[in-house]
Parts: sequence; C-alpha cells; structure tokens
Amino acid sequence: MLVDVMDNLECRDGNANALECIAEKCQIPPAGAAVAGNPINQESQTIMRVFQIEGDWGIDHLRVSVRPDPHRDPARCWCGMKASSLNYRDLVVPDRGYGSHTGTLPLIPLSDGVGEVTAVGPGVQRVVPGDRVCPTFFQRWTGGEPNLDRLTSSLAGPIDGTMAGYMCLSEDGVVKVSAAHLSDIEAATLPCAALTAWSALTGGSAIKPGERVLVQGCGAWRCSR
Repeated sequence: MLVDVMDNLECRDGNANALECIAEKCQIPPAGAAVAGNPINQESQTIMRVFQIEGDWGIDHLRVSVRPDPHRDPARCWCGMKASSLNYRDLVVPDRGYGSHTGTLPLIPLSDGVGEVTAVGPGVQRVVPGDRVCPTFFQRWTGGEPNLDRLTSSLAGPIDGTMAGYMCLSEDGVVKVSAAHLSDIEAATLPCAALTAWSALTGGSAIKPGERVLVQGCGAWRCSR
C-alpha cells in the first residue's frame, strides 16, 4: 500500500525538512491503518489510497484520501505505483505556482515515480504485465516542437501525479526501467533528471559528435519516498 511506503521516507542530499513537512501535513496514518471514514475494499480493489491537494491550494491542504481505481482503458496500461520522488517543482505546485496551468483540485502531486505494469489493454504492444516502468513527465509529448497540448500534459499539474496506488497511462507515456541494480526508490528519481539532461543536450542547438559538454557533479536536490 502507498502508506506502507510513506512510512519509510528516505531523503537524498540532506533535504529532510521538506519530507518531514509533507509527512506531517499529510497526516500519514500507521502502516495498514484504514483511512477514517473511507474503508478500502482490498478484495475488489475498487478504491485506492492517494495523496492529494484538496479543498484549497497550499501544502496545508495535502491530505491522504481515497479515489476509485483508474478506469482500465483498452489502449492503456495499468500500473501499480511502487515509489515516487520529490523535485523542487513539486513544492511549487501546491501553491498553484504555475497559475491556470497547475490544474484543478483535487490534484495528486509528484511527477516522478516508478511502478509495475499489472494489466494492459488489447491495443498495448510496448509493455507487458510485470514490466517496471517510469511515467514520462509530459504524457503527450513524445517528439516534435512544443505546443499547448504537449506542454499541458505534465504529471502533477495539470494531470494527476504519481502519489497514488495505481495509474492508468498511455503506453507512450511510460518508459521501461531495465536496470536491475536500481531500487524502486532510485528508479523513481529518473524521469525529471533524464528530461533535464535531454533538454540540455538537444535544446537550442543540438549537440554534435566531437563537441564537449560539461557534466555537473551536483544539480537540483531530490528526495525520495
């Protein structure tokens, strides 16, 4: 369960305060505890536990809640989420820091995560049940120039993010994580970091063979649960 994972918060780069703040504001119950007033049907799995910003914007409105499991679309894959990671952007979203592009409430936060494909629709060919995958940051931007539709397909604003028991995603919106040496927590930190590196190499003028690049030893801080 998601709460079981959140009981074992881990931090990288010394940012314990951010995680402690989120844990406190979420009012996380002990592992295995039922959410008050919202019993979870374990057998049918018709309801999943989520963390969402609800009622109003602000970190004070981040709560543990429940939602129906996402609808199984025949052209999508169904993923059981294993871990999520925290970027600086995820501290801006609760305050509606991107204006109308932040999305609407309730909103599930965090754009980075990793999960396991548990089911696929008959039209899905790129992944199969059992694959470990990371959702891509922009769900509808797989190539080409930026446009409004692509730029507004980002997870955790305006689209719900990864702090949910399950996500139903397009097969083009996930990437397999085949590196067995990476734990789920480590794999969950990849999406935004990879997108940033790709943008640095291809944005503006694309890098060419023989050119030199500067690789930063330390960049944006990152926390994981």
